[in-house]
Amino acid sequence: MTATPGQDVTKGGILFFDERFELRRIVEKPSLQQLEDLRSAGWLKEGQPIWYNAGIYLFRPSLFDFTARLQKSPRGEYELTEALHAMLGEHRRIAGQVIAGRWVDVRDPEVLASLQA
Repeated sequence: MTATPGQDVTKGGILFFDERFELRRIVEKPSLQQLEDLRSAGWLKEGQPIWYNAGIYLFRPSLFDFTARLQKSPRGEYELTEALHAMLGEHRRIAGQVIAGRWVDVRDPEVLASLQA
């Protein structure tokens, strides 16, 4: 699972890794209140990077055991992050990889259009 520092995590997922850079927690599109709660609980620490989900993955086929169990979210979508939560709940290892260099979150047509200008 790839991560990049310094993005606006309220527009994507915030990732929490341990000392071996293995995923411990993911919070999808946290609100400002959730970010404050994460600071209060010690998940976010001053001077440490905030990791944004860069959206590039390499999974073993066992991921499909977890995606097969997904139900549609309130947004009417099958959410990959829910499969990742289930994997973490079963103590599956998910390694992180930092994206070096330029990276852009092309999450909507407007962002893509701004890159083509």
